This record gives sequence, structure tokens and C-alpha cells, in this order.
Amino acid sequence: MGLKLWHHVHVVNPEWHDAAPWWAEHAPLDCVAWDHPAHQGYKSEILRSGPNLVLMMAAQHADAPETAAIESLGVAVPDLAEALDSLTRGGGKVQSCDEVSAQVTDPWGMRLEFLQSGPGDSALSHVNILAEDPSMLRDWYQRHLGGEPRACEFDASRTALAYDTCELLFRQAHAATLDQGAGYRHYDHLGWFVEDIHGTCAELMAGGVEFPEHASRGAANPPKPGDGRMIAFARDPGGIWFELVNVIPENAHRAKIGRWED
Repeated sequence: MGLKLWHHVHVVNPEWHDAAPWWAEHAPLDCVAWDHPAHQGYKSEILRSGPNLVLMMAAQHADAPETAAIESLGVAVPDLAEALDSLTRGGGKVQSCDEVSAQVTDPWGMRLEFLQSGPGDSALSHVNILAEDPSMLRDWYQRHLGGEPRACEFDASRTALAYDTCELLFRQAHAATLDQGAGYRHYDHLGWFVEDIHGTCAELMAGGVEFPEHASRGAANPPKPGDGRMIAFARDPGGIWFELVNVIPENAHRAKIGRWED
């Protein structure tokens, strides 16, 4: 399976209209608008960090994972101390910190990891995934969605799988207790670009990848050839859902920064 282009992380917050501008003011995520007519009335807030997107919605979409979970987003920041100061002034909390990274939560309890980077703008750099068998899960993602295996540069206990603008970092841990205090899971699913959604889905199904029948709320999942649907939902062996987003090649660079143009 060839490399898939990174697209988004879907997060859940019932107070999404308040949470998105909070992130734009106090943390390194920008709140942006989809001004293309096709996205008017879209039921999410769009946050951008570097070339990557975070889609914040009120509704849970994916089923709960069984043996893996999305733990947190990693955001590379040029000045760690400044980023932490802004976060805490807005009501966020620092859970732990060292010279190169910090584990933090926003006022709603969503976990992030800030990572000291070189000069430049802040950018979403990685997604932390807990798994009972992290090596198996990393190999599964590489086999079905591409990616380049790497060592994690700042934590030897994690292994990395690099995509074009984001890395998945896997570490071994029991994931069942995540987000129980919130009453909902902050992290819902991951998303990748594909240029041929019907062909990609057929290839994944032939490789044994599961597509939940109820994932598209009444529509066929995966989409049937010719029906024109542009998304599909599948899940990994740990139960984490991921979304495939069909984008025509000439618009991929525009979608990467959260904007469509005619």
C-alpha cells in the first residue's frame, strides 16, 4: 500500500464553540473558517496547526477502541516556556514537563504534548497512540496506509511512523481508562487523503481491513463504485477508527491548509 497523505484528527468537545477560540487565543492552534460554499453549515470548528487540521465537533462518531487509543496530539513549538505560559494563563494545566517536552491539558481535559522545536511557527507534529501491542499496530498502519518507520527522537520508549506532515508515535500501555472522567472521548478518529476512494477501499478490504457498516449514518460504508461519496471510515486492529477523504490531486495542497478554492 502506498503512502497516504495526512489529513486530520477529529476531536470531541460538547463546548466546541467555546473551545475552538480558546485554542486560537491561548495555544498554538489557529481557528480558521471554511469559506467554500460546499462547507457552509459544516458542523465542526476547524483548527489548523502548520499544514495539519484538527476538526472539533460536539458529536462522538467512532466506537470506543478496545486495545488501543489516541492519547494526545503533539505540537512542536519554537518556545516551550512561552507556550506553557500562554496555556496556563488561559486556564490550561501542565501535567509534567522537562527540557524538551511538556504534557498539558486544556480547560476541558483534552491532553496535548508540547515539544520544543527549532525556530519557526508552531505545528502539529505527531499523534500519540497507546496500544497493548504497539509494534503490531505500527506494522499494521505501515502495511495498509504507508508511512516510514523511525525511532522517536526524544523518547526511546516510543516508536514512530512518519507520514508527509505528521508522525504516529506508539507506546505500550493499557488504554481503557482514557477520558473516563470527561464522559466522552476527546479523540475520536484519524484521517488521511486518498485520490481514489473506491480503489483504496477495495484494496483495504482485500487486505482484511474492517469498514463498520454503521459508520456513515445510513450511507454505504465503504462507498459503492459510482455513488459519488467522498469519505469512508475503517478501523485498525485496536479499534481506532480512521477516515479516508477523497481529494482530487490538483486540490490537495489547498486542502492541506484547510481552505478550498474554485
